[in-house]
Amino acid sequence: MKKRHLMTVLSGILALALISGCAAAPAQTTQAAEEAEPAPVMEQIPEETAEEETEEAAEAVEEETEEITEDKTDTTAEAASKVHHDPWEGLVENIEDQEVEIPEDAVVFNEGDLQMDTEEMPEDIEDPGEEAIQVDTTEAGGVGQIVIFGDSQFGNFKNPSGADAWIECYTKGKVYDLAVGGTTATMIDANPDDNPENWRSRSLLGMVYAVCGRISPDYIKDYDGGDDEYAIFKSCDFSKTDYFIIEYGVNDFMNRVKMSSLYDPRTFIGALRRACWLLNDTYPDAKIVLVGPNYAQFFSASTGEYLGDGNNLHNGEAFLWQYSQQEKLLAEEVGAIWVDSYNWMRIGPTNGHEYLLDGIHLNNPARRRFAMLISRFIARDAGYYDFGQALVEAPEINFDELDQELLSIDWSKDPK
Repeated sequence: MKKRHLMTVLSGILALALISGCAAAPAQTTQAAEEAEPAPVMEQIPEETAEEETEEAAEAVEEETEEITEDKTDTTAEAASKVHHDPWEGLVENIEDQEVEIPEDAVVFNEGDLQMDTEEMPEDIEDPGEEAIQVDTTEAGGVGQIVIFGDSQFGNFKNPSGADAWIECYTKGKVYDLAVGGTTATMIDANPDDNPENWRSRSLLGMVYAVCGRISPDYIKDYDGGDDEYAIFKSCDFSKTDYFIIEYGVNDFMNRVKMSSLYDPRTFIGALRRACWLLNDTYPDAKIVLVGPNYAQFFSASTGEYLGDGNNLHNGEAFLWQYSQQEKLLAEEVGAIWVDSYNWMRIGPTNGHEYLLDGIHLNNPARRRFAMLISRFIARDAGYYDFGQALVEAPEINFDELDQELLSIDWSKDPK
């Protein structure tokens, strides 16, 4: 009984101690805080003064934030002006070398190893080809005016069997083909300087500068065959253009140019990006159609030996298929219509001999297929074509059916 009474007393004492401890905790915390080093400002400045200085500090932070925002805005505007309003900025800058990781199993070629694309087809290649159906582009309907920038896939076949003639046939548009065989998107044929009066490059960027009125097109006449291109140029009112087709890549790959930078014209994607921005800035109502490089096979310039193809031959910068994939990303960035001819043409190692004249240039059946693929996207964008093969995933296209569907479009109806 005494033991139980003793336990009760001890329990009561313990409870009182706990209660006292809890009540004392804030005081102990306050005492510790008072003993600690006081915060500079709040303890030394009266309350009203503290509030004033706090407001002043907030205003200072706000002003600093505005300055930072303005700086960022100015930087963005400055970067944009370099492309849209000052196309000469950065043309003579050196590209910073970046180490490229080359897969161990890749076949790498050296400069001068490959048979290079030229403005003229090899003499031993005969490709009379089937002529495209001639159309009257002055009749009602059609997609309007189309201007082509490109290399020999267009430039070497400016005849009724060329891809440009087939595009005109399929879209009922008026086509102006400014493509030049052997040229690149990248500005590799260097100008003496960045003075527009001394411009010499027939690269994509040179043609785009001329089309956008930034330089005179007269220099085009100084090249072999330049008179024909100059005549086409002078006959076109570019302000009436509905679609600009841009097709490059194989020559850039063969010249081992660097693949990408922001908008450096001496890199593949940089040149394409700058060209797209200039065209969008000058002709905002026109659409851009970016056409990737086709699958290709490459041979030695000295022995004619097969070296590899776009899938496994590396130029020290990338594979050809990687140039195509980077261009796809650019199309998404600039809002261009993307035509992945590398994959969607369905030409590869097993059937390349059926569609390629010399490993690079498309034969007539392939040029017609090439034109179908491009026309499919243009006609669909224009609102004339939204049935059948237009709704089929591109790799699964039946080109025979696509051919008939494009030829059967009723251009007299209002689009969309």
